Amino acid sequence: MSIVHGGNIYEMAAQLGCAPDEILDYSASINPFGPPPGLAEVLSHTYHFLQHYPDIRNGVLLESIARYHGF
Repeated sequence: MSIVHGGNIYEMAAQLGCAPDEILDYSASINPFGPPPGLAEVLSHTYHFLQHYPDIRNGVLLESIARYHGF
């Protein structure tokens, strides 16, 4: 029995006879411990930002850093 990158923990759990939340899946870029406390509240106030991908050039961030450092 093996699990591949981005493995299907539901299938693996069925094969092992356990619940999916009993498996720590490190085969993909996920946090196996779930979201940190407080994240749901933050997202509830900022979910409208999730409509689009972020600026790939990070313009606002770069401008803020430059201003902070006096550039």
